[in-house]
Amino acid sequence: MQNFNINSTAISALSVDGDRVSIKYTSGEKEYTFQAQDPSTFVADLESCIADDQSVGSFIHQCRKQEQLTDVTV
Repeated sequence: MQNFNINSTAISALSVDGDRVSIKYTSGEKEYTFQAQDPSTFVADLESCIADDQSVGSFIHQCRKQEQLTDVTV
């Protein structure tokens, strides 16, 4: 499992375990789970986003919109 240290106003915690991406938003305590269609590319793009100090919230939104991340019902 990889935990990412992010500086985001929208996301308080983000971790990746295999193809599962867990996100906790700052608006609440509930953790949301998504499935990454291509986990290695998602992690590389996320790391690049963090390194370039880009918006992680926008990155996640874009990934969901493009169906790179899909909802997982637990």
